[in-house]
Amino acid sequence: MFSDFTNSKRLVLPLRSAVESNRFGINVDRLNIPQRSEFTDYQIADLCRVSDADLIILRFPKDRGHLPNTISTIEHRNVFLADNLVYYSRAIMKPEFASGASSGFGFEIADNRRREAIENFAQIVFENYGSHYRANPKLDRGAILQGYMEWALSGLDNSKKISSVVLDQSERIVGFALVAVDGEIAEIELNGVLPEYQGRGVFGLQMEWLNSHLSSRCIKKVVISTQSENLNAVKAWVKSGFQFEFALLTYHLMKT
Repeated sequence: MFSDFTNSKRLVLPLRSAVESNRFGINVDRLNIPQRSEFTDYQIADLCRVSDADLIILRFPKDRGHLPNTISTIEHRNVFLADNLVYYSRAIMKPEFASGASSGFGFEIADNRRREAIENFAQIVFENYGSHYRANPKLDRGAILQGYMEWALSGLDNSKKISSVVLDQSERIVGFALVAVDGEIAEIELNGVLPEYQGRGVFGLQMEWLNSHLSSRCIKKVVISTQSENLNAVKAWVKSGFQFEFALLTYHLMKT
């Protein structure tokens, strides 16, 4: 979550991820380091040393330039860079017109009636999605895809999440965004567009529609993240008014 990295006073501890541990059949810990954390690089390395997890997924601000060298000294761990994550944000504005009204697409917040369609969409869009998981040869590729499919469906069963879909004239889902709401901030956790609809402005139209919906819920800001090499997505975000917030590095520490 965005707030994991913006609250400098949050407790910094490795947390066992039951979902990822069950998915990959190994013990997985998550350790997120917020911006301006008072923890030193050596303290962070010590937290990793005491973890008994088979895999530690460590994510920290990119400007902590010496931390990679510090964690590389941890014994009995294969330490490697898994991804470079960039966060962007934009303010939610009061809509002045009916967003997407003449676009030829339909927009809605999906419910369980769209479950199978969302699952099928996720299987297509996220099959080869580049992520920190795919940088780790020890993680099963089928389990990675299954994880994204389950994640895409999570908004249907969680009152704090929104499953926004874009529909073509045959009501096929061509665009999707999973949005988590935390106070006055909404985070797009997962989003995608069918390959044959990419470059046709689907994301921008969905953001216009979401802006209107989130404004009605008194949301003030929306944030989104992806890997830095995902340039097409970043270009679409900038075109839709998003601005750069910060960058994070994700390291995997595998037990040897």
